[in-house]
Amino acid sequence: MTNLLQAGCVSRRRASLNRSRGKIHTLQHIVSATKSCHRKTSVSHSMTALMFSEWRSRTQLESVIKEITAAENVYLDVDV
Repeated sequence: MTNLLQAGCVSRRRASLNRSRGKIHTLQHIVSATKSCHRKTSVSHSMTALMFSEWRSRTQLESVIKEITAAENVYLDVDV
């Protein structure tokens, strides 16, 4: 997974540098493009983790509700 993300970062950095073709790329330009890319990637990771966390919580909540509902149905069936 990390390799894929790094490859994506490298390709985005290259695309960024290619857009400014004809300019002289100093080390500072390259470092700046790389830092920007890594910042965006880490924000993306945080958002993905947050969405997964919310999805997992919702899924767990739904399964608990199903269990409670099933238990109540069994209880009601026994009472009737």
